[in-house]
Amino acid sequence: MNAILYIHGKGGNAAESEHYKPLFPDCKVIGLDYQTFSDLKGTECGVAITPWETGQEIRIAVEDLKSRFENVILIANSIGAFFSMIATPHFDHGSKNAGIDDMIQKAYFISPIVNMEKLITDMMKWANVTEQELESRGVIHTDFGEDLSWKYLNYVRSHPIEWHVPTQILYGSNDHLTSLETITDFANKHNAILTIMEGGEHWFHTEKQMKFLDNWIKESRCMTLRPFTIDDAPIILSWIKDKTAFRKWSADRYPVYPPKPEDMVAQYESDVIFPFTAIDDEGKVVGHIMLRYPDPSKSVIRFGFVIVDNNLRGKGYGKQMLQLAIQKATHEFGAKKITLGVFDNNPSAFHCYESVGFRVVGTDSYFIDGEEWTEKEMEINCK
Repeated sequence: MNAILYIHGKGGNAAESEHYKPLFPDCKVIGLDYQTFSDLKGTECGVAITPWETGQEIRIAVEDLKSRFENVILIANSIGAFFSMIATPHFDHGSKNAGIDDMIQKAYFISPIVNMEKLITDMMKWANVTEQELESRGVIHTDFGEDLSWKYLNYVRSHPIEWHVPTQILYGSNDHLTSLETITDFANKHNAILTIMEGGEHWFHTEKQMKFLDNWIKESRCMTLRPFTIDDAPIILSWIKDKTAFRKWSADRYPVYPPKPEDMVAQYESDVIFPFTAIDDEGKVVGHIMLRYPDPSKSVIRFGFVIVDNNLRGKGYGKQMLQLAIQKATHEFGAKKITLGVFDNNPSAFHCYESVGFRVVGTDSYFIDGEEWTEKEMEINCK
């Protein structure tokens, strides 16, 4: 069973997690209340919630769930997303890679705060507070109800976000805390899938907004990668409708068309090849990808035979599968770099690879059924 951990935003509470139980009926849905919220009031920090305390709480909760459940999926709202992305162990001394990335299978962020430094400096401008003044006074109370803290600002600057979890983001076009430019920049840098609700606010609460949120989750529910089996082959091969589509997928790797399931299995008979099948949260086969070590150093992973059910194309499934594969290649296979090739006559695949961070590094050509096909070599460096 999977666990869903809900992290609320400012003014929220763990009870909000009840809303997500019908959306994840086969998962254990758990909400986390920040214990530090009341403990920190009146301390020298001057702020009710701090990332160095709340981040530790989140990490402890994730560690506990990871020890008891197969996978942990994160749903985080507003500042809860920020706290989650910088959740570090209590012994952290500024490490950029001490977070919860390797314990989270997937994340759903709702109106996330993704650039806290910008938000704080924006609030300083609203309150006409300079950095020198904030440093001198330590904490400044504002007329709009927020406390500005020099310690908080310095913590944010010394702990830049490092986030490598496959992430879905829901953003309202009328969000008053995070600009479209800021959220788009974050999504691009972290290979997240961004969904924008026109007219949506930072706080999703109206009937129309909650319906949009629910549909967003339903359409992007958890995808997982499991090892490929021969029973998957007929399903995967059925998505290939003609010989041209077949060659775009397989290049010259198969001698005949159409291939049989046993031909597909034969492609993977090597101890350096690792085929995976993508399934949705109901166990339906929705995609396929192969990972292999192209050289003995095992520092590079090459992707191949990438395909998604053609009935689901254009809905973000390919991007989700690639994000999961990148995470697997990085954390489980120890890859420092991932490479792949894509034919020039397959622009939709090219744009999909580009959307998760792959960049063109060269070109090549193949003779396919008597014709010369050109292709782009692409790669991404693992973080």
